[in-house]
Amino acid sequence: MRLASGHALRSRSVGFAETLPERSVTYDKSQPSSSRLPSAIVEAVMKRNLDYFIGERAEHLAIVYLTRSQDLVVERMKADYGLDMLVTILRDKLPTGRVFG
Repeated sequence: MRLASGHALRSRSVGFAETLPERSVTYDKSQPSSSRLPSAIVEAVMKRNLDYFIGERAEHLAIVYLTRSQDLVVERMKADYGLDMLVTILRDKLPTGRVFG
């Protein structure tokens, strides 16, 4: 299945789907190693992607955990104010004025 962005939708057996760009990469060992990407660059890109993935996963898990309680309201911050989300504590479905981020 293709999305509008041109990415392929691949589902896994655990019940969720992820989008992966379809790319065909060929590796020619006959080319000199100077024309290939240095391993330090590849490692830096992989580390950056891993750090981004861990940050996104932590944020999503926090939202799932905090929204289990009926007396908390989670609001994701759209701008970069140094906080990713604000959580408001409710009492009788009304805000108490207590907020944490």
